[in-house]
Amino acid sequence: MDKNTGHTMKMLFLLFLVMWNEQEGALAIQAQSRFGIVEPFPINIYPLEYTSAQVTCIAFDSQGVKVPSKILFMRRDQFNFFVELKADDNLSLKNRTEIQGNNTKLSVTLFIRNVTVEDDSLFGKLGSYECHAFAVGDVVERARHGFSVSVIQRQEIPVVVLPDDIVFQHDDGITLICNVTERGSLSTPLKRISWLKDGVLLESVRNPDPQISQDTLSPLKLKDARDGGKYTCLLEVLLRNIKAHNVSDTTMIHIAPWLPKPKEDIEEKAFKGSNVSF
Repeated sequence: MDKNTGHTMKMLFLLFLVMWNEQEGALAIQAQSRFGIVEPFPINIYPLEYTSAQVTCIAFDSQGVKVPSKILFMRRDQFNFFVELKADDNLSLKNRTEIQGNNTKLSVTLFIRNVTVEDDSLFGKLGSYECHAFAVGDVVERARHGFSVSVIQRQEIPVVVLPDDIVFQHDDGITLICNVTERGSLSTPLKRISWLKDGVLLESVRNPDPQISQDTLSPLKLKDARDGGKYTCLLEVLLRNIKAHNVSDTTMIHIAPWLPKPKEDIEEKAFKGSNVSF
């Protein structure tokens, strides 16, 4: 090996050391960053159809190396590409920034004003949800986290019905029956059914079966003025075996005024203009 060749190899070796040291330094800096989507993570939600819903994503670097700049909510389309969810008449986004220690934490909440089947991860035109977090200076997301929206449709929810408000007349007898008119999804457990009067529990049956009279609420028999008040039939269910939900109906029992009938007819004669008492 001549002198020039040796000098060239030495220079290449030194260049390799410089590049290796720079790479190690970059890796060391990157290893210090703990940027990501942090707890509480966005959760899978089960909103009822035609109600509102919200999901929050939080981006943070506990080491303070990276500063979060934005969080985007995305859904996959039929070609598996991401589509950004932007504010419109039914969607809104709220950003909140706070300082934890000396580091910036960014929270973004997605609000859905009126949930429909189109918002469902499986049955909407768009599919699964993710939130993507970006740091200052980033062109692509640095962290992402997926979640699902499972819309519980109205036909899945049982329905209970009581009669309209009733005026209780003297010598009347009233029987109140809580009718489960729609069972909803057969996969929805019925956990408890209860009678309440003016908010006070009267009777309760666990794991009711509306088809079997012994396994559901007994009818309420109302007999006199003391039975007036607000009656509620409350059915507690577990939609999709996950989401606790209460179904109820109420009725008011009004008591008609009446005077007791005298034991015998009373007749009193008087002249015009005089006072009479009974």
